[in-house]
Amino acid sequence: MSSGSQAGTPGVVEAAAAKVRQLFKVEEAGHIDAVVAYLKEVLESNDLDIKIKLRPKAACHFNCGAYGPGLEGGEVDIEAEFTIQAKDNTGRNLTHGDSPFAVTIAAKADPSKTVPCTIADNHDGTFKVTYTPENAGPHSVAIKLDGKDINGSPYAPTIDPPTPDPSKCDVEGAGLTAAVVGEPAAVTVRARNRVGAPLKVGGHPFTLEAVGPHKDAAPSKLKDNGDGTYSGDYTPLHAGKQEVKVKLGDKHVAKSPYTADAGKNAAWADACKCEAFGPGVEGGCTTAEPALFTVQAIGPNGEKLATGGHPFDVEVMDAEENPVPVTLKDNNDGTYSGSYQPLKPEKHTVEVVLRHPKEPLYYEHIKNSPFHPQILPGIDASKCTAQGPGVQHDNPNVVDTFPAPFTIQANDILGKKLHQGGDPFEVAVKGPDGKPIPTPASIKDNGDGTYAVEYNPIEPGEHTVEVTLKGKPVGESPFTVSVKAGCHPESSRVGQMCFVIRAKGKDGAPLKAGGEASALHVAVLQNGKEVEGEAPKVQDVGDGTYVVSYTLPLLAAAEAPAAEGGKAEYEIACTVNGQHILGSPFQQVLPL
Repeated sequence: MSSGSQAGTPGVVEAAAAKVRQLFKVEEAGHIDAVVAYLKEVLESNDLDIKIKLRPKAACHFNCGAYGPGLEGGEVDIEAEFTIQAKDNTGRNLTHGDSPFAVTIAAKADPSKTVPCTIADNHDGTFKVTYTPENAGPHSVAIKLDGKDINGSPYAPTIDPPTPDPSKCDVEGAGLTAAVVGEPAAVTVRARNRVGAPLKVGGHPFTLEAVGPHKDAAPSKLKDNGDGTYSGDYTPLHAGKQEVKVKLGDKHVAKSPYTADAGKNAAWADACKCEAFGPGVEGGCTTAEPALFTVQAIGPNGEKLATGGHPFDVEVMDAEENPVPVTLKDNNDGTYSGSYQPLKPEKHTVEVVLRHPKEPLYYEHIKNSPFHPQILPGIDASKCTAQGPGVQHDNPNVVDTFPAPFTIQANDILGKKLHQGGDPFEVAVKGPDGKPIPTPASIKDNGDGTYAVEYNPIEPGEHTVEVTLKGKPVGESPFTVSVKAGCHPESSRVGQMCFVIRAKGKDGAPLKAGGEASALHVAVLQNGKEVEGEAPKVQDVGDGTYVVSYTLPLLAAAEAPAAEGGKAEYEIACTVNGQHILGSPFQQVLPL
């Protein structure tokens, strides 16, 4: 406040100013009118001409302060705020704006990098400051007025790392509503903070869990992509409702848990629809042959599958629940060939199961399993017999010049005779030298369970006869047979010959007594000459008959007279007292 004239009035002005301070409290614009009115009255009464210039009261840095959550802490990527309160030199809150506050925010780890902030003048003595932290850790918030720190500055808030809020996070993906058994069902998690803003970094303990209809946990995984998203999937093990749980720590995320419906895999065999057929599961096979059957893989829609790799398993037990070895071959066309060798003619149990491709310990029986086929008695090599000269050791009728016969009797596993043929018996005969005889044995199927066998021994000595059925010895096979030398027609010849002479009297009546042997003479002639050698013998029987015996000489063909067919011709002359008897001489021919 200054005067415009009458220089002798300083005392009046000072007195007026003092009076104003005593009478008036000027704290805001509304108080100024009363001050101006008072001054006008004083100045006019003293004939003074003055000019009055009023200005707001200034903020005082050491009295100003700040408050609010942004000075205590915060979270990365979430806007933080605090308020500056301007105060005058008396410590009173100012009610006007325009105080030149300056704010500097920086992480203590890197003070050179400041955090942008905004200062909003509320024009009531307060200033709203906002900033969005970019890094976690201790920060510094310096608030200055005219270059000087206000009361409490610098402040030291600690900024928390980005923290997802389970209720604000997003979960999406087809796996939340539907899935297919054995195939990954996708799930994606988007981490968001408490204000719903997406997080830009990972490292948070999200988990994915899926539980099937049998309370079985499906294999699942969740990958941290490092950008605030998490990609994962789960693979249902069984068809039906899947409870899909997405959690952050122990809290469910968004609308978790979700319910997804897992359907059957069209590429997987469906146990309840797969079939097995064949005598090995239906019955009718015997103990003589492997019991065969076929498993057909069928999908959930009832279609026959044309690929292999389905984990079928088979177990076979006899009536006493003893395991029977069994094989199952994958034909790689959707079918599987099964085989087992039953040893007992009784009802068996055949279990055909389909194991879970991912959990082999879990399995289901296929359609109609277990099966209970009735096994019939079948031919058994050990129960079959071979009988007859051809397999007897010392039979005198087994010679090297005649076929040796014997008979095979087919019997079942119980030793009972079979009455049908068709069994593949085999016979192998070896000579004394251990080598097979030149001509294989012949086997005739009589069609009644018996088989007629013949073989031709090659020489005297022990022969070995092996009788087998599908490689298994029959009865007591092998047999050792002692073969004798037999009479060979091509090697044997007529040897000693004999005839009887009937002595008669002159009247033609047979003589009843002997005594005439000395008068009888028998000679073997060839070309009219008596053959050299042992003379024929004449035996007097004593009843008027005489037995004559002689041997024709064996001549080589070159020594014999030329004759058609290579024959040696002889004459037998019988005389009594030098005279031929009736019929003498008579001719004999001996083939060479």
